[in-house]
Amino acid sequence: MRTMLAVAAVVWLGSGCVQMARYRIDPNELSSLDGYDAKNERTTTVTVPTTYMVGKTPVAGTAQVPQLVTDKPYRLIHPSGRIFDFNSGTPMAFLTTGGATDLIRWRSISLGGGTLQAVPLKASELTLNVPMTDVKGAVFQVPSIGRGFLQGGLWTTGIGAAAGLVGLLLYSSNPNSFVVPLSLGVVGGTMVLSGLPIALLGLAYDRNSDADADDLKLGTLGSPSPKK
Repeated sequence: MRTMLAVAAVVWLGSGCVQMARYRIDPNELSSLDGYDAKNERTTTVTVPTTYMVGKTPVAGTAQVPQLVTDKPYRLIHPSGRIFDFNSGTPMAFLTTGGATDLIRWRSISLGGGTLQAVPLKASELTLNVPMTDVKGAVFQVPSIGRGFLQGGLWTTGIGAAAGLVGLLLYSSNPNSFVVPLSLGVVGGTMVLSGLPIALLGLAYDRNSDADADDLKLGTLGSPSPKK
């Protein structure tokens, strides 16, 4: 039983908690990124609401988490009205007439003399250096809490239902052996009862239904200019 629950936890963490949403940013919004440099950032600590367990009871509380602060707001506004604050911790891809860059983090961005120059945070990546007339926008990626809970809950419910079905089939084929089928039934039922509320919780959170770049293919740019 513990093994099955551990597997479910791994599946939930792997499939649910890392769900992302991608938004396409218009080219005219990129001017707000001019002058960005990760060297001007600093890390501060902020207090956020959280929930922790006291025994088996969830209790509301707070937690201290690190947060990147830029020298000024580098803010992008999506046509839907969503506002995104850019920093070195946020993956972004640039769209050009020659294709799209990979979804990576950037060290510095400048838009001067009619040219976009973006230097990646990793030295192994290549600098993007293209005329602004070739820039067709960008793709901004953010985590989606609603999608994470929904998919994680559905995965957990599905695995629980499958475990219960296997237990039922085993019992049907051999009614004299009930220990394993009973264990599978208990585990499956527990997972279903846990997964359904998680999935419903996902419906209550923002599932980023206005994300318009989830299916956009990235990393198609042939050969960006070499880093200077």
